[in-house]
Amino acid sequence: MPSIKSAYGIGASQYDQHPYCTEKSLGSVMEGAAYQYFLKKYKISVKGKLVFDNCCGTGRVSKWFADKGAKVTGADFSENMIMEAKKKYPRIEFRVEDARKLTEPSGTYDIVNTSWAMNHISHKDRQKAIAEMAKILKPKGYLLLNVVYPDEKRKRDELYPVVLFKDKNGNPVTMEFYAESRQGYIDQIKKAGLDVVDVSEHTLGELAKIRDVKKTDLKRFDDNAKNVSVNYIILAKKN
Repeated sequence: MPSIKSAYGIGASQYDQHPYCTEKSLGSVMEGAAYQYFLKKYKISVKGKLVFDNCCGTGRVSKWFADKGAKVTGADFSENMIMEAKKKYPRIEFRVEDARKLTEPSGTYDIVNTSWAMNHISHKDRQKAIAEMAKILKPKGYLLLNVVYPDEKRKRDELYPVVLFKDKNGNPVTMEFYAESRQGYIDQIKKAGLDVVDVSEHTLGELAKIRDVKKTDLKRFDDNAKNVSVNYIILAKKN
């Protein structure tokens, strides 16, 4: 099994075509609706704010914040993913960074986001990454941590395989996820000195009721999809 960095290096050019990873996928639409719900509920302003999108991949969420007027910096440890992000969104600043040892100055950003990435690293390394994100937040700044739905059945750090890409010969590229519980993520955020403000496990159907979801987005999914929660999003604040 290749390392996560190698796997994303191989799959960078395929990432945006994967049905789980497109801007129109169920997870992406739910993510955007949940983020908008948090911003509205807690009166969090984005326009003109400094946002750091950690483990940004090809820049999907970086674009979401930039479209709302934020000044965004996206970072990822995969050079190939950053190359794709720069090609897609040249107006956004992207750079290669290791989430466990960020080079950003302390207290720089109003919002730090990380989406679909913390599942890829062990409990020990994840604690380092969350501490780094907490460090670069300004006082009163917010962390948004979005993970693929936590695994309550497996033991902490139990590895399980995921296939998103194929290599040049058409063979599946297997990468690992590290199991972690809901409470495990929350405890790590608190250990980094942040206060957990809210958690969203809303389905798309629920989000459509509590805030506007585009009708075109709703029409793409059947009732079963609308009633499944695939994202677990934690909003935390630095005091």
